Amino acid sequence: MELKYLDEVKGHKTVEERTEAEERIYNSNKKKLFTAYPLLLILGTIGVHRFYLGHNRAAYILISLTALSLFSEIYSGVFDNTVSRQIGLLIIPIGIAIIYEFIMLPFLVKKTNSKIRHEIVAIGG
Repeated sequence: MELKYLDEVKGHKTVEERTEAEERIYNSNKKKLFTAYPLLLILGTIGVHRFYLGHNRAAYILISLTALSLFSEIYSGVFDNTVSRQIGLLIIPIGIAIIYEFIMLPFLVKKTNSKIRHEIVAIGG
């Protein structure tokens, strides 16, 4: 995770200055639940909220499931194949995943912010 303004922490000599700089850096880098929820509600099936939080692997999994489901639905509409209809049932796990994400999002944001704070403190001090 790349943090903005990290060099600002290293230039301060006193503990108070360094703490203030760390707090400014944290506030400029922390993730907000107010931003994450709209991303989940509007673009959740392609994992935009996970990209926002820096959880790229989970976002790629959501994109893959959504793409596979959409492809199978289009394929089944063209060829009326029962196998593709079964794959099209991936919509159900995607729906379950979105409900899970909706419930877990506050915890994911808190975990990401904790990681950001830890990185700043570890590098700054």
